[in-house]
Amino acid sequence: MYDLPYTDDAMAANYYDEDTAEAITEFERDLESLILEAFASGVPIERQWVFVSEPSSVPDWTVRIERRPTASGEEDGEGTPSDATTGLEPE
Repeated sequence: MYDLPYTDDAMAANYYDEDTAEAITEFERDLESLILEAFASGVPIERQWVFVSEPSSVPDWTVRIERRPTASGEEDGEGTPSDATTGLEPE
């Protein structure tokens, strides 16, 4: 993912067709919204998530969510260990 609030539409358009570029931008917005809402609700989201898909023809996914340092470079010390694993089966 790019280090921008969202994928730059012009940049994405250079690599993907218009529909795919739009879908990537929408996915990033949805993911950001999900993470921020879960965090605001107190869900411990800083960890590695493993999703095992059925049927086996659909790929499994591992998603790692880590808190970035604040603008001042300080960590607040809250959250769960970033190497914790949650999902349907252990990694």
